[in-house]
Amino acid sequence: MKKYDEWFNEGVDHIQNNEFKQALECFEEALRLNKNDHKLFSSLGFIYYNFGENEKAIEYFKRAVKLNNQDLFAWLQIGIIYMDTLEFEKAIHSFQKILEFTPGYGQAKNMIALCLRQIPVFSNLKPQLEKLNETLRMKFLQGIKLHNKGKYYEAELAFKEVIKGAPNFSPVWTWSATNLSNSGKLEEAIDHFNKAINLSPNDFIAWCNKGLTLNRLKRFEEALKCYDKAIEINPQYSSAWNNKGLAFKELKRFHESIACFDQSISANPNLEFGWINKAEVLVKIGRDEEAIECYREALKLNPSRKRAKEMIDHLKIKTSMVDINSTGKVSFEIKLEYCPKCGEKDYTNSPFCPTCGFEKKSKSVI
Repeated sequence: MKKYDEWFNEGVDHIQNNEFKQALECFEEALRLNKNDHKLFSSLGFIYYNFGENEKAIEYFKRAVKLNNQDLFAWLQIGIIYMDTLEFEKAIHSFQKILEFTPGYGQAKNMIALCLRQIPVFSNLKPQLEKLNETLRMKFLQGIKLHNKGKYYEAELAFKEVIKGAPNFSPVWTWSATNLSNSGKLEEAIDHFNKAINLSPNDFIAWCNKGLTLNRLKRFEEALKCYDKAIEINPQYSSAWNNKGLAFKELKRFHESIACFDQSISANPNLEFGWINKAEVLVKIGRDEEAIECYREALKLNPSRKRAKEMIDHLKIKTSMVDINSTGKVSFEIKLEYCPKCGEKDYTNSPFCPTCGFEKKSKSVI
């Protein structure tokens, strides 16, 4: 007869192979033997999340954190489910629980930033949803979820069905347009944005995303007018400032671009893209030290961002080369901040990476 650990470990193996039904059978057997292991309830929650049964998943994740309030995986998954169901305040609470125990947890900070960015998007949507019957409301929300998962074709079909049933429901035109833009159907997307704006002239999301679509069409001056309109309606909408900064960047108006990224960061400092975009423009105008600091801020929010790590080390070398040329020195040793193999930050003076054991070598600049 199998013991608890054997059932649990077998279930974990099935999860790693995406064999969720078999994993569920193992965990149910394990549950008969032990009802006090938070990892088991987290695993069951993860399975039901993958089955699309959010309510049951939440139930198991909550049982996990009741047994162990510091189960970071469970708190993270609870937050993700609440994001899926557009309950952003509850999602933020879950991510904040992670930060109580692990203040430097970058993913939690980034997820909070994403929630804060979505709250203004959906704050006016909930009352409008009451205008739809239950069938169209569920189809519309299904379209949003499909879009957020990158399933653009399936989302397009869902939005078309809602448009057919409720052609004067402006949010569906905005979401349909955004979905078309992300799937590369740019001209059709512009047409849908225009319909959304005609129905709801103060839809700052439509104005902002129309601007982003014009960016993609390289019609940057037109895009700037859209961003200005979005900012006029909602001055704290970080995405409009960020996208306006990208348009200025393409027009090589770099100082105006940086000013926009500063506004985006001020509105939502925990969103990594504002820091990344600002850093890239600073590099273009030779302000490398400031760029390094921006990349470091981005890494605090998302430690896995490989390009930021590479750019920090690249800019450190570049900055040192400038110093060498001005002082006449012929060589200089630069200690890289990140392991070239696994990408983890190195806080030690060891010649070997403490994470993966790779032999690190300083860059020698001649």
